[in-house]
Amino acid sequence: MEPVRTEVAEVCVGSDKISTRRNVSADEIVGEAIAIYNEARAVNPLDKTAVDNAYNRLKDKYKDFAYTYPIVLHWIITTRQFHPEPFRRFVLYYAKLMFKNREESIKAQIKYIIFFYQFIHPEADRKTLKKMKKEYVDAYLETHKKFMSEYESIKDELKKVEENNDKNRRDEIYNYLKGRN
Repeated sequence: MEPVRTEVAEVCVGSDKISTRRNVSADEIVGEAIAIYNEARAVNPLDKTAVDNAYNRLKDKYKDFAYTYPIVLHWIITTRQFHPEPFRRFVLYYAKLMFKNREESIKAQIKYIIFFYQFIHPEADRKTLKKMKKEYVDAYLETHKKFMSEYESIKDELKKVEENNDKNRRDEIYNYLKGRN
């Protein structure tokens, strides 16, 4: 099978840009998702700590997958719902897209949830699917918005700490040199 471009060319987190490129086949991506699902199935979905630990462990183990499909990874682990057929359809859909920002990527990743739902419920009508997509997009964008707010706050806080540390270092050097004269 011909490789598909799976990574987002450029993702912006605040003012920071992250770039990556890696060509892999849809079969390889689906295989990775199956492995993730098989590991996720062993986790008790009612044990939030176990789910969080599994998410962090699998995110570290499958870094490229987690970077490219964070919402799909989260969905598979927290809901333990996955099927290769709608995921393959999603991978081929997702590989054709270019994103200007993280919000566009989030909206596109919700398509896996919709494809999965359509696969499980082939009788689902467009109105239901559209409503479902809107609810998931709104929820994930709200979570992303909160994350970005916290990210910017922490980034500003760190900048202030660094500036203060720089001033303290300059003062210490000045006092040391002043004391030597």
